[in-house]
Amino acid sequence: MLFRLTYAGPLLGSSNGNSRASHKHDIRKVFHRQLRALWETHVQLKNHVGQGENLHGSPAYLATQFAQNGYKFVPLVYEAGYVYSRIEILMLRRGNKQSIVQNGDIDGRLKTLFDALRMPSSLDELAGHQPANDEDPFYCLLEDDNLVTKASIESDYLLEPVEECDSQNQVRLFITVEVKQSLLRGGGYGSL
Repeated sequence: MLFRLTYAGPLLGSSNGNSRASHKHDIRKVFHRQLRALWETHVQLKNHVGQGENLHGSPAYLATQFAQNGYKFVPLVYEAGYVYSRIEILMLRRGNKQSIVQNGDIDGRLKTLFDALRMPSSLDELAGHQPANDEDPFYCLLEDDNLVTKASIESDYLLEPVEECDSQNQVRLFITVEVKQSLLRGGGYGSL
């Protein structure tokens, strides 16, 4: 299965630890809306939507398996399903397009992004957020970011500013995600 996620807004480094938790969760919410639409429309996933907790791989089943801290998470890529992913990131940002590292630490910014793509691993990572009405269940890409087997990043110049964002930290991200099942065992989605 191949699809794309997008994000436009600030992308801050994670050098301040938990002080960025709210920022990461705000980005996670952007991806939640896109992943919910994917589950509702993608031919290989939509048959699972609306199915009960007894259907392995359905959102209802996953929400019971990954319920924590007041949220019912539905990760598309999860270890028990033997599903993994590859990710390609196109990051448009201000600065010299030849340098991935310019305008802040790239490691910290990528850490923020990968944290936003996965379920939070502790209550601290939710920064006091509670699920909104349209966040039950809460869709996310990854149970854990160690389920990404390959990641690549390309940086280019952002020509159109992102609204309501300081110029140094504003980005437009185009994230191509490839989801595959391990040959060890088929997961709950059929052939991806």
